Amino acid sequence: MIKYLQLFIILILLPNNSYAQLLPKGNYIEGGIQIGRIYKHTAKIVIPVNELPPVLGGELSWEMRCFGQKYWHSLSRFPRLGFIGNFNAFRDPRLGWGVGIMPFVSMRFFKIGPVEMYGRMGMGLGYVSEKWDGYFNPMNNLIGSHVNSNVSFRLGLGIEAHKKFDIRPSFSFTHFSNGASQYPNLGINVMSFHLGLLFKNSPVELCDFVHNHENMPKRHKGIRLAAYAGLGMKEIGRTYRGPKYAVTVASLEAGMFVTVNNVLKLGATHEYHQSEYDFYTHSSGDLNFEAATRKANKFLFYLEDEILMGHFSLIGQVGYYFNNPTQKLPFTRIGFRYYPLDPVKKSVVPYIGIRLKSHAITAEYFDLTIGVAIK
Repeated sequence: MIKYLQLFIILILLPNNSYAQLLPKGNYIEGGIQIGRIYKHTAKIVIPVNELPPVLGGELSWEMRCFGQKYWHSLSRFPRLGFIGNFNAFRDPRLGWGVGIMPFVSMRFFKIGPVEMYGRMGMGLGYVSEKWDGYFNPMNNLIGSHVNSNVSFRLGLGIEAHKKFDIRPSFSFTHFSNGASQYPNLGINVMSFHLGLLFKNSPVELCDFVHNHENMPKRHKGIRLAAYAGLGMKEIGRTYRGPKYAVTVASLEAGMFVTVNNVLKLGATHEYHQSEYDFYTHSSGDLNFEAATRKANKFLFYLEDEILMGHFSLIGQVGYYFNNPTQKLPFTRIGFRYYPLDPVKKSVVPYIGIRLKSHAITAEYFDLTIGVAIK
């Protein structure tokens, strides 16, 4: 682990002498190390993760501080956007190590003197070195594939130690899973304490912030309607290395702008799970196709919050089922959307998105969506 720590220190200090001079104003680099534990979120986990040595890891990230170049910067309280590269050594040969790369958005909650509190969310791709194998690695029922999603949440403090350096202690949650597309896949969840050092070659000063009121759009006071369809994939948990099944999704929703760029919505979703139809018809014994169809069709309702940041948005859902719940727990979805047209200024805007549906912190599936919003 020492060599990885040395690498991060070198990458942090390099900017003083080389490429940092090329970073434009508001572009920062952070490196850090972390120590944590794998959280046993279900009794189904076979490996005694609570008895393993602490997980050791680190991050290297680039972030851009928004300070008013676009009208939505001030609306979103000048967020920070960027990319993370992370590494986690799980300290067990059955689990190996994991790396990931993901885009993120970071929001400041408050600032008192030189100290600020912020939250950060990232979602991207990850690679885990060791996966389940029925012969060579049968106890690893946490991860079923090498390629996975990688999700990260952080709650931390930024302490300005110098004009160009911030010390960043934080608590983080890191998740690796393939969204149930390859079983077994209970997921690896790491709770960590992180200590980072942020380098600001050309920091944004208070005088640099621009509140562009002239081009600021007005809050839309009407109803925003949207319709979208999605396609996901899952493998039923009753078979290892079994067939993959599609999940089709169709939704209608209505929402109101609580601020210029924040939409609160109510929606209804229809899901069709081919896996449940096939399992029912093969296991019930009476070949009741009508009952199997009812089992495969699920109707859900949800509450969603969408934060618009230019052509991108961050979404979060929580909801439950009208019928045939997959689990008794409520479901949650998180994801990102991309609008080719400005969703605040335009009345009709198409979009594409990627989302992760979970029950508690166990993923059910990923889906890709395409839709249109009208106001």
